[in-house]
Amino acid sequence: MIYLLNGSEFNVSNVVEFLDTYQNTITCYNGFNMQKIILNKLLEGIKTNQLIHTQWLRGIGKTHTLIALAKEADCIVLEPNVAVASAIAKRENYSKVFPASIDFLRGNTLSNYGYKYSKDSPLEVVVDEGVTNIKAIEDIGFKVVTGFYTPKKEDEISFNDKVTRTLMNEIEALTPKLELTRESKDYGTYKNLINAYREVLNLMRYFPDNH
Repeated sequence: MIYLLNGSEFNVSNVVEFLDTYQNTITCYNGFNMQKIILNKLLEGIKTNQLIHTQWLRGIGKTHTLIALAKEADCIVLEPNVAVASAIAKRENYSKVFPASIDFLRGNTLSNYGYKYSKDSPLEVVVDEGVTNIKAIEDIGFKVVTGFYTPKKEDEISFNDKVTRTLMNEIEALTPKLELTRESKDYGTYKNLINAYREVLNLMRYFPDNH
C-alpha cells in the first residue's frame, strides 16, 4: 500500500527557518508541493500497480490530478456512482469518466467508445476515492492500475485502525488550516500547525508497529 503522505515530506533536511517582520522564527519545509506529491504517488502506483491510501485528505486536488494523468494516458476513470461520474466528467471536461457500477460496465456504453475487453484481455482503468468494488471490476475484464483507496467502514475495523483513522481525521482538519495561515501570512500559527501536522504523521507511522 502507498500512503499519500508518509512523513518524508517533513524531513529535517528540508527545513528552512527565517525571521518574520516581528522577529518570530518561521519554519517551512522546502519543496512541499501537494499537487506534485499527488502526481508522484500516482506514478508510483502505476509503476507498482498499487492504490494510494488518501489518509482521508479531501479538497486537495486528488481527482483533478488523477484525471489529468488519465487524459495523458487516454485512460478510463471510474467514480463511485453515476451522479459523481457525470459531475466530474463535466467539471474536468473529460468524457471517459464512468460509474464503477458492474451493471453499467457490463453494458454497451463502453463499446460505443470502441473499447473491447475480457478477462483474457483486460482494459486498464484508474479508480477515484469511493470506489470499493475493485475485485468485482477486475473479475469482469478490467485492470485497475492505480487510484485512490477508501478505508473500511468504522464497524469493520480494528481498534488499531480506529486509532489510525482518528489521527488521519486530525490530518484532514489541519490541512485547510495550513493553507489559510500560509495565505494570510500568519507565520506564527503556521509554524505551530506544521509542527502539529508532523507529529500526527509520526504517530500514524509508528503506532501500528508498536501496538
